[in-house]
Amino acid sequence: MEIYEDIVGLQTKDKTGMITTFHVKNFMLVPYTRQTRKGRFNKRAMRYNNNQVAFKDLTQVVMNLQNIKPYEKGVKIKIDCTFKMKKQGNTNNVKNIDVDNMYKSLSDGLQGVMFYNDTQVYQISAEKIDSDYDCIIFTIINYEEESNG
Repeated sequence: MEIYEDIVGLQTKDKTGMITTFHVKNFMLVPYTRQTRKGRFNKRAMRYNNNQVAFKDLTQVVMNLQNIKPYEKGVKIKIDCTFKMKKQGNTNNVKNIDVDNMYKSLSDGLQGVMFYNDTQVYQISAEKIDSDYDCIIFTIINYEEESNG
């Protein structure tokens, strides 16, 4: 179980509905890469696809271990996410990676595992910050319940 010591998944319920939070340390998503028929098999696209498979598998394992249930088809959700990126020497990763591509990568990785389809996402909040380590933190909230309350 040592491989999962840097991953925490928690699902709770309060008056607003189901809240799911993940904290994944020492793992970073590859930013979304546009894939056309011609570019589908280029190195960047293959790296993105391999990273997506690893993230989906990781998420599924943690969900199984922590008894976390996916959001059902048709349930509206809100996703808040933070991408902490480890600085590499004097470079500033925050300026080199687009937060919208990081969010798209997260959404693609959670689709089919944490929720049925990314069309269920009605609100997003994303930020990127420099850190001493790589880390993804995301929270998924039942949007219908929150917006009605």
